[in-house]
Order: sequence, then C-alpha cells, then structure tokens
Amino acid sequence: MPEGLSKLRGIDEVAKIVDRAPRELVESCGFDRAVLFRVHEGRMMMEAAYFGEDAEGAEKMVAFAQSVAPPLDHMLLETQMIRRHAPEIVRDAQNDLRVNRPIIDFSLTHSDVAAPVMPTGKVIGFLHADRLYSGRTVLMERMRRQHAEVRSAPATAEQAAQALQDADLELRKVEPAERSPASRRLAEVESRVHDMLTRREAEVLRLMADGRTNQQIADELVITPGTVKSHVKRVLRKLHASNRAEAASIYARLAARPDPAHSA
Repeated sequence: MPEGLSKLRGIDEVAKIVDRAPRELVESCGFDRAVLFRVHEGRMMMEAAYFGEDAEGAEKMVAFAQSVAPPLDHMLLETQMIRRHAPEIVRDAQNDLRVNRPIIDFSLTHSDVAAPVMPTGKVIGFLHADRLYSGRTVLMERMRRQHAEVRSAPATAEQAAQALQDADLELRKVEPAERSPASRRLAEVESRVHDMLTRREAEVLRLMADGRTNQQIADELVITPGTVKSHVKRVLRKLHASNRAEAASIYARLAARPDPAHSA
C-alpha cells in the first residue's frame, strides 16, 4: 500500500485520483479487484472499479452498483466506518448482515477489506478490495497499519477531496471506448426524466413504474410514506398524468423513444 499511495500523491486532479485509486490498490497491494464509492446525498455511488484484465467485469460492476446506489442506513458496514473512521474486514460476505446484499451477490464477493476515504478528516467515500481470483484476503492488521498513512495525504489531495465535497462534483470514472447499448439506453432515459423532474422525483417515478407501493418506495428511499405521497403528487402534476398508471406509461414511452441525438 505505501507504493500505491506514493503514486497517488503526485496526482492533483480529482477525476484522475478517482480513476487511479482502485488500480493502484490492486497493482501495489496484491488485491485482485478494487472499487471506489463516494458519499452522495446519503447514498453510496460507485465511481470506479479495477478488476485487472477483466475490464468488462469492472464496467458491469460499476453500472450495476450505480443502478442500486444503496442508502447509508444504520446497519450498513459503510455507515459504521463513517462513525468509527476506521477500516473494516468482512470475512463472510455471504452471511454478514452489514453488507449490501444485491452488490455482494452480483460481485460474487466472499470476503473483502474496506477503508473510508477521508483525506480532510471527514469520510467522503470508501475503497473496497478483495482477492476473488486468488482466494486469499489481506489481514485486517495490515489495513490498520496503513490507516494513518492514508490520512496523511498531501495538501493537493486534501484540496481535491474538499473540492469534491463542497462543489458536489459529478465525477465519473473514465469510460471504456464504447459503452454497452444497455448502459447508453439507461443513461438516455435518466437524462430525459431528469429534464422534467428533480432527482428524488425521478427515483420515485422509476419505482412507481416498477409497481411499488408508497410504503415500498418509502422503505427503498428511507423516507416517510407521507413524503412519498407528496413526491407522487408533484410527479403526476409535472407529467400531466391523472394517475400512477398513466405516469408509469409515460416513463415507459420515454424509455422506448429514440434519442434525437442518435437518430440524426
């Protein structure tokens, strides 16, 4: 890990730090896979992943994790790291109640190590790494020994992290030369919806289109049913829809409509 940190110290651009961190963790620390999440509006947003030669697997992992964007509820491992400011190890991910089950199942993770990203003293993200291919996990003591060194990042890294936190930069990992058709379609639909609705209203609409009830939406987004009801009313008004079924139909039509930018 010291070698990986030394390489990152010379980088003063936030986007490059986000993209390089998982790769340096794999290449310098002996892991097989590493991912980077950032904290955004109470959720975990995966920004980058590096799986060695498995570039396709890393791309699919990021796309899936971004579609899940798990909320930081009180039981989640990452929420505990925010409170404790310390790394954690998951020895049995298949049975550990602190993990996000959809992401663990998708990634086939059996055990991993995780550390909070907090160059300025405040947790702004998380690094996760495992040894899926080699079948071995780095000892927790090694992570704890390196914790102080992570916090001693130079001023340039601190400034970059602070800029991410204060300006809420919409960082994205460097995309492969060509995204999959499914990823492009999802991005196009989300863009159209966000042109009309706020982020939270778009989330509510997506769940409505999936047939969720107000209570189920409230549970998913960690808000009250009353708040969901207010969002639903605003969604119907903005879409000029008379009921939930009509709003879901509009969402489906947006998904089916060709993108003008690609039809020219």
